[in-house]
Amino acid sequence: AGPDGVKGNYDDGLPATFDQFFEVCYEFSNNTNGGSLISWPGGIASYRNVYMQELFSSIEGKESNLLGTFNGTATRLIKIQTVNQVPQMVVDANGNPVLETQTIQPSNAYEAYRQSGRYWAVNFFERIIEGGYMTGGSTGSDDHYTTQMNFIKSNFQGGPIAILYDGNFWQNEADASFKTVVNKYGNKASKEVMNFGVLPVPRPTADAAYAGKNAYSTSGNSCSFIYKNVPQERLLAAKMFFQFLYTDAQLIEYNRIVGSARGCKVEMTKEELATLTPYARNAYQYRNESDVIVSGSGHPLYVNNMSTFTSYSHGFVSYPADSKQEDPIMYLRANINGQTNAAKAYFEGLMNNRNYRKGGWEEMFGSQIG
Repeated sequence: AGPDGVKGNYDDGLPATFDQFFEVCYEFSNNTNGGSLISWPGGIASYRNVYMQELFSSIEGKESNLLGTFNGTATRLIKIQTVNQVPQMVVDANGNPVLETQTIQPSNAYEAYRQSGRYWAVNFFERIIEGGYMTGGSTGSDDHYTTQMNFIKSNFQGGPIAILYDGNFWQNEADASFKTVVNKYGNKASKEVMNFGVLPVPRPTADAAYAGKNAYSTSGNSCSFIYKNVPQERLLAAKMFFQFLYTDAQLIEYNRIVGSARGCKVEMTKEELATLTPYARNAYQYRNESDVIVSGSGHPLYVNNMSTFTSYSHGFVSYPADSKQEDPIMYLRANINGQTNAAKAYFEGLMNNRNYRKGGWEEMFGSQIG
């Protein structure tokens, strides 16, 4: 049935849990001559941080925006105990975090930093790095263009790369790379022929706590504005232009040109779907059958502190052993050898971050939360 647990839709047959995903990784790495499983641009720190944010959103679903709305119930908070003034994650007999539930409001929203999706996001990459399932460029200085090019041409030279970790706009961004590869290998290398798709994030475990729809996470931080002093006679035209961009016809055109799907549900005819690349069609299916998560809100606490809540490393600034870390992947690369659970140490370091606890939260936002 796939990660969403529903039979008969687009994700059937895909790994449903982390364990299933890494079984595939093992089989691929041991049965593919010269192939690599996962690739990402190792030279761009912001990409590495965004991966954590997106994994977190995919695992937590609608609850991932509790530090945007400051209103709701967190059902997957990791229970923490303090031993000798050091926060420690409470785990069950299988080593998985013990979860608890709490209502979130502005005065106690710091509790949302305990959401288990943060731990599982780091754990996912811990298992990738520990298994050696990434390309050399993922640990080097490759940028996103080089990584996209290597991914596209890998089916024709150098051994296949199975997964590209990138934004869902990657296909349009890689247009020049596609043309270069097509010039060398022919139309079989074109984005209209190559059968790329979206891989939903598997669930950390088969526990019912993580069951439900897949999440389609989109940032609410890219905004457009109308100049406040625009002449009144042009204001209506400006508003109508924004309205035009969100008509069904323009959303479909965006999906066709860019390849990615906006966070607005729109129905396409068979004829319209036929104009999309395989990747764009799959992105359309994924969006329509998932919970769309738009980060942020109009809450005054969020609006007045956007630089805090929208920073790439927000929610992942850790102090393991009192040493500040803002890049989980780089931390894992440095600490995974000889340490059996670097992800656990990183998460406990989050709980050691004063800004993610009651005292620091009240120091930063006390005058705004009453």
